Parts: sequence; C-alpha cells; structure tokens
Amino acid sequence: MIREWTLSEGIEATDELMDLIREESSVSILAGAGAGKTEFLAQKANYLLQTGLCSWPKRVLCLSTKKEAQVNIKERVMKRCGSVGNRFDSYTFDAFCKSIVDRFKNSLPKEIRPDSDYELEFDQKKIKW
Repeated sequence: MIREWTLSEGIEATDELMDLIREESSVSILAGAGAGKTEFLAQKANYLLQTGLCSWPKRVLCLSTKKEAQVNIKERVMKRCGSVGNRFDSYTFDAFCKSIVDRFKNSLPKEIRPDSDYELEFDQKKIKW
C-alpha cells in the first residue's frame, strides 16, 4: 500500500486537481470534449487502487457514455496499476444496465423476464445526462 502518491504522466498537477483526486466521496465529471475527463478518471482510479484506499475486495466502477472512452480508461488504468487494475470495472451506461438485468433477470417473474437474446432500448429523448 502506497500512501504517498503522485500523478502519472498525462496530466498537469494543480492544487485543485489534486484536491479532486484525493476527495474521498464519489466524483461526477461533466466537461466538454478534450477537457481531460478520461485522464482525470484514470488518475483517480490509479490513486484509489495504488494507495490502498480502495482495498481488496472493494472495486472501482467507472461509467462512460461512449464505448471508446470506456475502453480507453480501462487501458490507462491497467497500464498504470498492473494486476491491481483488475479491480477496476469500466462500462458504458448501456452495458452496465444490461449487466444488472443479466445478473438478476432470473429473479423476475416469468411473465416479465427477458428472453436470453433480449436487447435494452433507451429512449434518447428521455435520458438526461
């Protein structure tokens, strides 16, 4: 367990950034394209896993709106954290919702239980991020 931690390459350290990374409650990032959201989240996950603040058996969950971001952040965390990065779960919102339905669908009454080849459909007009 490492208590002293510094940023990995890829982002400039500022006091505000370090405060956000060290924040112990959940963090939600809303920013435009190219603002550094993916890199920030990779740094935050690295911090939690490498310092032991997220210790076994706890896991880190990251939800993204796009598949590209989901894959990108997972790769960054695995590169920096090695095997401890296996406790980092990265999903798109859609895939995460499907994983929950898959996990618990057999608990649903048969008349509303989805078939094995079901698909989730989201009405984009009703979803507000």
